Amino acid sequence: MRELASRLLDRLDDVRRIFGRILIIGRADDTLLHGLVRRYDGCRVTRLGVHDTGCGDASHVTGDASLLPFRDSAFDLVLCVMEHHAVEDLPGSLVQIRRVLSPDGLMVSVFPGGETLAELRLSLIQAEIAMASGVTARTLPPVDIRDAGALLQRAGFGLPVADVDRLHLTYPDPLAAIAELRSLGETNCLRETARRPIVRAVLGRWLEICAGEFTDRRGRFQMTLDLLFLTGWAPHESQQQALAPGSAVLRLVDALKPGGEG
Repeated sequence: MRELASRLLDRLDDVRRIFGRILIIGRADDTLLHGLVRRYDGCRVTRLGVHDTGCGDASHVTGDASLLPFRDSAFDLVLCVMEHHAVEDLPGSLVQIRRVLSPDGLMVSVFPGGETLAELRLSLIQAEIAMASGVTARTLPPVDIRDAGALLQRAGFGLPVADVDRLHLTYPDPLAAIAELRSLGETNCLRETARRPIVRAVLGRWLEICAGEFTDRRGRFQMTLDLLFLTGWAPHESQQQALAPGSAVLRLVDALKPGGEG
């Protein structure tokens, strides 16, 4: 979480704006909380989460990203940390964040998406096809970065940006990767809907596939983590606006001609 906090704070370095009312949704350690307090002197930080972290730099409200118990325009900056990959209604959550942002307020959301756990998902599918004659969904479908930008626009954000930081993680073996996911509370999202548990034969075949196809030269299991960053602003008249259709004074075909203008 410390590395994730540093990545979020680095992105705020490019924003020339002082935020006074800040909401953090989800997981945040002292690195992020203290970094915000140092950066924005006198800011008020509210943490929305299931458990109170006990940090004195932020007030705590119990809840999650599915339902924000705040009035309209309550915050200037909303940071959603590792929550949006598991909410049942991501578009609805983005709309709620847009509602609690003041005009020209900023939202930054970071969560796993894209090709995250691709090796784990593919090896499990191959193992179940080989040993169980069928596949059961065991991981949430990740959000694609191309869809993420459209979701921001749909929620009413201005200047939407979606980008990805790709990390390549390695573990001593696949079971060590599962153990870390379990320690983070990321292994049981579909437990109630799974048609059947993983039997010993599937597990054995899965370990064989991982060893044969998804290990590096040192024999360590490889796993991809794509961190999607969604950035959007609550609309304000001071922001850049797209020109009206038909208002251009230069044709694109003229600009592309050799020696043409532009």
